[in-house]
Amino acid sequence: MTATKDPGELTEFVAGQIWTTDYPVRFVGINISARTTVVRLDDGGLWVHSPGPVDDLLAARLDALGLVRHIVAPGTFHYLHVTDFKQRYPDAPVWVCPGIESKVPDLAYDHILDDHEAPTAWSGQIDQRLVRGAEMIRELAFLHRPSQTLILTDLLENIGDESGPVDWKLRAWWKVVFRMWNHPKPAPEYQLSTKHKGVMKRCLEQVLEWDFDRVIISHGANITTGAKQAVREAWAAPLAYQGD
Repeated sequence: MTATKDPGELTEFVAGQIWTTDYPVRFVGINISARTTVVRLDDGGLWVHSPGPVDDLLAARLDALGLVRHIVAPGTFHYLHVTDFKQRYPDAPVWVCPGIESKVPDLAYDHILDDHEAPTAWSGQIDQRLVRGAEMIRELAFLHRPSQTLILTDLLENIGDESGPVDWKLRAWWKVVFRMWNHPKPAPEYQLSTKHKGVMKRCLEQVLEWDFDRVIISHGANITTGAKQAVREAWAAPLAYQGD
């Protein structure tokens, strides 16, 4: 399994604005690490992206930062612990990526996020774009404007030698099959199911129009320097598509 921090630990990513915490996930028989991102909004409330398990320790550390005001399920593979967070913070609305409502009809939520327009609650602070084109997976990319930070889930994975201990099955798939070891790329679900390549390309180009210089991702090492070029290189294959 990729190395995770102690349960309940929050790491400051941007001073006074963004924190992250890692948690383990088991997917198709493989252990992998995932990441929750916490953003403090201008009103002092917390915006929780891709929530993981929440225990008393993590809740106490979150409460010390501010009031959890929004719970965001940003992609069709990132919703597993939304219910846990909602139980802990019942007054915080749950916002879901389009597609989750049909994939997980039993999941309770308050709002479906718009393709482009951010809700009033974080408009002007966090921008959003829905990335379409893949049959298996969909997600919203977010930009935290004040810190020029791009926040993704599976559109970019960055696992390799710097990831610490990694499940041998994940290592084998990433090295031999997908050739993603030490080479950041979109998740295999994107690589295997992008049927509408022109749509995907246009969505990615819109994200690249944003002004960002660092990237938080859900699986693997974040990118803190030269982020836009790193993202452009990671998306080279879909961006090179020449069709409609």
